[in-house]
Amino acid sequence: MPPQFSDSTNYGPLHVPTEHYFVMGDHRISSNDSRVFGPVARRYIYGRAVFAYWPFAHFGSIPASGEQFK
Repeated sequence: MPPQFSDSTNYGPLHVPTEHYFVMGDHRISSNDSRVFGPVARRYIYGRAVFAYWPFAHFGSIPASGEQFK
């Protein structure tokens, strides 16, 4: 990994309350995520995934019911 993308910070442990989630951005070194603003309440999370690219065996559209990943 190139050094500019390396994140050597140590975070945790942290208690995440019920009905809350610890969210993280894709680029850990530069993301504003739960390490900055804390756990996110479930009521503030909306939307759904519509496409998967990893693992490659699941590449493609995700069924509306989510059956593919149960």
